Amino acid sequence: MSSWQYQTGTQTISSQSASYDALGRLTYWSALATATLPAASTSYGYDANSNIRRSVATFRTLDQYGAPGPAGTQDYWYRYDAMNRVVTAKGILSGGAIARGSQGVDIYYDVAGQRTQTVTQFTGWATTSVVRAPVLGTAYVIDAGLTGNKASLGRGRRSTPKP
Repeated sequence: MSSWQYQTGTQTISSQSASYDALGRLTYWSALATATLPAASTSYGYDANSNIRRSVATFRTLDQYGAPGPAGTQDYWYRYDAMNRVVTAKGILSGGAIARGSQGVDIYYDVAGQRTQTVTQFTGWATTSVVRAPVLGTAYVIDAGLTGNKASLGRGRRSTPKP
């Protein structure tokens, strides 16, 4: 386990620790609560190929005045294909299988190994987004939710139609 602290004078600003497994992979990180920051922690689990399989984070958000809000937890699962490419990120475990869920992303690839599509769903905003790359260097984002906007991405530039 590794630990470190940051102090100014006699006040501890941050006190953190991390644990690693025998292969040197980060398995647990935590930060103790201080006068200015709430406590937080994240644990990681790996598959046989050292891909992150699961991450579980506990934390408190800060409000606009810097006061700790309610406790939160993020439990994310990750799925990979036979070529160790991530195919589901920030998913859920449902019925013993990893699925996209409401916060996750499914990623699809072509035979050349290039990403062709990502599918996300944000239930809080009733929005479904799909990103496709039918032509090399171009991708489209379709927002089928409340706004109905369409944006195009091309070679690192983003353009959105004006309403």
